Amino acid sequence: MKPDVIIVGAGVSGLTTGVCLAEAGLSVHVLSHQALPERTSYAAGASWGPYMLEGDARGLEWSRQTREILQQLAAEGCGVRIVAGIDAAEAADAEPPAWAVAMPGFRRCEPHELRGRFRSGWHYEVPLVDMPTYLTYLQDRLLAAGATLSERTVDSFAQLSDLGRVIVNCAGIGARELVPDATMQGVLGQLVVVKNPDPPVVRFFQDDAEHGDLTYILPHGDLVVLGGCAVAEGSALDHDAVAEEIKSRCAEIEPQLATAQIVEVRTGTRPKRPQIRLERTDVDGRVIVHNYGHGGSGLTVSWGCALEAAALVRAALDGPGRPD
Repeated sequence: MKPDVIIVGAGVSGLTTGVCLAEAGLSVHVLSHQALPERTSYAAGASWGPYMLEGDARGLEWSRQTREILQQLAAEGCGVRIVAGIDAAEAADAEPPAWAVAMPGFRRCEPHELRGRFRSGWHYEVPLVDMPTYLTYLQDRLLAAGATLSERTVDSFAQLSDLGRVIVNCAGIGARELVPDATMQGVLGQLVVVKNPDPPVVRFFQDDAEHGDLTYILPHGDLVVLGGCAVAEGSALDHDAVAEEIKSRCAEIEPQLATAQIVEVRTGTRPKRPQIRLERTDVDGRVIVHNYGHGGSGLTVSWGCALEAAALVRAALDGPGRPD
């Protein structure tokens, strides 16, 4: 018997959606064209924060749902931690977004708490996620719930029509050709993982996200993730030079990072779209639930989007004209 659901994509969106469906009792098979370390989500920063979603009511609600679940997971040793830190801006009169003001520990920075080019900022607490650990946790949780996972390249939804009753599209940048979706754009990102120096970095730092190359410092115990980089897909990227530039920028904020040992450089392609696509479509008798186009907010909206995608799948399976 074919499974209830075939999920295309095994990044943070695909795995989280799979967990929601499998733990609800559905039979789920997840397809990925890459092993875990090669998936885009593996190279994410990753901190929770709806930076690119202001004014998007659905996006803010998905973000809120995700934060609540991440806060619960922080006690499970699965790569999620609640960490205090600073968001900073170059403008002296920068105002924090409403969601930041509502976060635990919020207060505005005093002038002496800001370094380098930054002239304003605010403190709060946020979930930080060590993505290699967290993705492994999600994958293990998915399999423990009875789902299956295999590596396979999918060129068209027609290839899957006999493999599952409902298809869930979490293909990320692959949706550009798979759907196809001409609005999808790839944004290359790079981050640097260094050993946490002595004295260690214990607080996060992020800039105001108003320009492409974000500066962020995300401590994860013995390691610190430094970022970042955002350039158009297809651009030439000197990874070594970018890594040194990222490290230099971060050392302006935390000087002890200047001599920190580089452990790893991670790169990935963010799947950017004008809006996240989360909806059901029916194509040639196939039910497809789309959950892609999250850009740099994949982690931030992951649980909220997964829960809504799972609800669409259940409605398709239980409703009139349900797929065989």
